[in-house]
Amino acid sequence: MNASRLVTFLGMLALAFWATSIAYTRLLAESLGPYSTVGFSFLAGGLALFVIDAIRFRRLPRPWAIPRAYLWVCGPCFVAYLFFYGVGFAKASSRDVILQLTAVNYLWPALTLLFAVGMFPCRVRWVSLLVGIALSLGGVGTAVLGEMDWSRVTAAVKADWVPYALVVGGAVTWALYSAGARKFAGGANGMPLFQVVGGLLALGFAWANGEAAAWGSLPTSVWWPFVYYALFVAGGAYWFWDVAMQKGDLVLLGVLSYFLPLLSVLFSSWRLDQPAGQGVYVGCVLLVAGAALCRRGATLTEGVHQCQK
Repeated sequence: MNASRLVTFLGMLALAFWATSIAYTRLLAESLGPYSTVGFSFLAGGLALFVIDAIRFRRLPRPWAIPRAYLWVCGPCFVAYLFFYGVGFAKASSRDVILQLTAVNYLWPALTLLFAVGMFPCRVRWVSLLVGIALSLGGVGTAVLGEMDWSRVTAAVKADWVPYALVVGGAVTWALYSAGARKFAGGANGMPLFQVVGGLLALGFAWANGEAAAWGSLPTSVWWPFVYYALFVAGGAYWFWDVAMQKGDLVLLGVLSYFLPLLSVLFSSWRLDQPAGQGVYVGCVLLVAGAALCRRGATLTEGVHQCQK
């Protein structure tokens, strides 16, 4: 397996871990609080990545070696994304709203692809690209909202407009981060630093809001999801994705990411005990068709790599 395929595979692993993230974000926030969930999990994940890097390179991490454009463009995008994503899903008034927010969250694959087309020299087949994006987004909406009464959807948006706005912000900032990491990182990996900074800021918000996680009284049913979330979702998945965005096949990963809403809805439906309707199957067909068209719609004009996600 060559280097490009290896890092692309790491991006695929990141997508698999992220399929579980929404359900566990909600479950942990119900026990720990929204800011504490983001703060403790990403602080632990970032510190774990620092340790791994120190072992790999046999030296302490050197944050000052990170390219300035990557640090000051991608760093704030990632920290903002942590707040938008984590707090948005935690603040939803009920678990059934989570599936609706999932559809909004997965605007980021299409946005990332569009940002990448704007940032990199690509050969674009606009008809294929735009139709593919439309079909994919239609698949997301059908999979998540197809079985719901639209009056309930409208009422949910009015009642939970803050979580919806936060999740939209998360989709935009994560798309900007993903495309920006490819353009500005220059092979550096600032993910451990970004996670530690974001985690510390979230803990500051937890303290300012009087949110105290009662760790001593938490059952093992919460501890094990926290360990998994911190190490594999907050730590491993974001590190894998950061590397994949720099050196992997962005278009392929972007295409595969269109399947993430379906996997996430199915997992969240099971883990949160919120049944998904038949619309997910229709949505899957639309996602596959849209993914195929998007894959055909954008290609880098430099080198052999395809214009990634």
